[in-house]
Amino acid sequence: GTSKTPRYNVLVDENNFSMDTLQLMTHSLCFGHQIVYSPTSLPTPVMVALEYAKRGRNNYNYWSNSGSGGNLNGGNNGANLQDHKQLTETLSYEKSVFLKHMRVNA
Repeated sequence: GTSKTPRYNVLVDENNFSMDTLQLMTHSLCFGHQIVYSPTSLPTPVMVALEYAKRGRNNYNYWSNSGSGGNLNGGNNGANLQDHKQLTETLSYEKSVFLKHMRVNA
């Protein structure tokens, strides 16, 4: 397909980078995907964050909609899914009976 150059807006720059430096850094990060030999349209850290966000959303949706997992008001195991600390504990790969032995890739 036709490549499209993304447009970025700098909201905060505590390091006072020049626009050329930011552009070069962003451009360089587009070559780090390691699955394809060509650059990606988004920098690899952004793509990885997007995939982890999708994974987290899918885990949350499954847990909150499953009969055995829970719902938005709390699950059968007593987890309150509105409490973010408890939600992290409940959905953590490390502590999950089903997920702790699975490989995690973004």
